[in-house]
Amino acid sequence: MDLDNDIVRQIVVVDAHGQSRVVYERPGRKRKKGTPGLRDMEKALRRRIEASQAGVDSYLERHERSNEKRKDGWLRDLAVNFVPAHQKGAKVLSRS
Repeated sequence: MDLDNDIVRQIVVVDAHGQSRVVYERPGRKRKKGTPGLRDMEKALRRRIEASQAGVDSYLERHERSNEKRKDGWLRDLAVNFVPAHQKGAKVLSRS
């Protein structure tokens, strides 16, 4: 039975006791929300924020590790931690 056409919306089965149950229901169409002209800008902004988040998460892990290793380790390893974290964020941005 082909249920992918526009005629069938739902199929209901009624048993001998008068109870009914829905066997098939065509999924409704989803509307896109937001102004069409702003969708591309939103996508680009979202990608930038996700990339920034990846970079920040990477930096925070390195920061904590440096702090555990030695006194004021975060300050001593600032450049060593920041550059790879920044590169990770840039890499995430370039993939998307």
